[in-house]
Amino acid sequence: MKGENYMGNMALVNVHELNKVVDVHCRSINILDARREVEELYKAVKLYGYENVKTVHFDESMCPYIRAGKSISEDVRALSAFGVMNLFQMSDSAVSKARLQKHYGDVSFEAVLGARIGASLCLSDKPLVDAMEKYAGIEFDKETYESVYIQQLFNFVEHSSKSVDLLSLWSQTENLFKGIVTVGLDNVTAWYYNNGSQPYKLFGRDLSEKLRAFCGLIVMFMYGIRTDSTHMLHIQNMLGLSTSISNILGDDYLKECRTLREIANKYLGEPAGTIKAEPLFLQKPFELIELKKFDVDDLRSIENLWTALESLYKNVKMVGADDVKVCFWNENKKKKVVLTGNEIPDRIKAFDEECVIYMYRMCDDSEKRSRLEEDLGLNYPSRYILGDTNVISCKKSMPCVSLRDIARRYLES
Repeated sequence: MKGENYMGNMALVNVHELNKVVDVHCRSINILDARREVEELYKAVKLYGYENVKTVHFDESMCPYIRAGKSISEDVRALSAFGVMNLFQMSDSAVSKARLQKHYGDVSFEAVLGARIGASLCLSDKPLVDAMEKYAGIEFDKETYESVYIQQLFNFVEHSSKSVDLLSLWSQTENLFKGIVTVGLDNVTAWYYNNGSQPYKLFGRDLSEKLRAFCGLIVMFMYGIRTDSTHMLHIQNMLGLSTSISNILGDDYLKECRTLREIANKYLGEPAGTIKAEPLFLQKPFELIELKKFDVDDLRSIENLWTALESLYKNVKMVGADDVKVCFWNENKKKKVVLTGNEIPDRIKAFDEECVIYMYRMCDDSEKRSRLEEDLGLNYPSRYILGDTNVISCKKSMPCVSLRDIARRYLES
């Protein structure tokens, strides 16, 4: 992960810009780097547990300051937790917030941030920069705002490009959405090549409402964001839409489509969307789940495990379980095994479901779980497939506090 390294048996996350927000209160904050640090700290905490995470920031002479576990600034931890809740539009129920705060070492939004940010520290349709500026008590320079490249997204929505690369479409859509959530629609800019040669830049509200609605649709689809009226209205307001996404695009894509390719087909009214046919490398999931030969103390293996599982989930969401191809070396590492669709072991797909729900903090009610299990090509619920492993995530009990613990529990079952 960008911004993360390892120091002995602990993960090291750079929080230099977040620390500038907390301690320095200067105008020259790179808000996009600060947002990336919000994400990196969250990932590290969820992958390894906060007690196995160190942070580093630098003083004016570039002397590093390293903190670990609960000695990491409470303000940095609270800003990361609050920021990621809004970035990924997670649930802000009392129970959900309590769990999120527990992951960060029992840090409290209200106690740490309330006096400075004020108002309700709940899910918001305001950009992340607003909260950080309120905390710091100053307005940041806008010179650090980056322009988001949206060529594939623009070509598809505005020019009905059938040859759109689905992976690039998702990546550019995600980057645009994160930019809007970070600095606000009025401050974000996007660019593409006009007529194949000249770069052309647009400010947020200059992007067509149709493109912004499509951006919201794809983000909700890929992240599994809740579709209740509160979350839908937040997305609508953040994107500056005059009405709902379904009203703008004409259909309820979230209910009717199961893959990004199906969304593309429905939008154009004909087959569309391509993706590289290279198999996904699932070595670490195979070693953990099928062989039970996995070192939970090797943090890089934990990172590689999640990278593979996340790739499997994203590809299933893009093209469907039947068209996903994976590979790994067999137990003796003498033969590369390639599997497609239903050939992929159910336990790997069920484990993927649990980890995705856990890492993305998705709604895990029976309806959402059933849909995700169908997407992954599972014939039975994961609670049956993994019923003997004690890694199931459910509303009544969240047995693990890190992906590392989930892997350990699986090995001990």
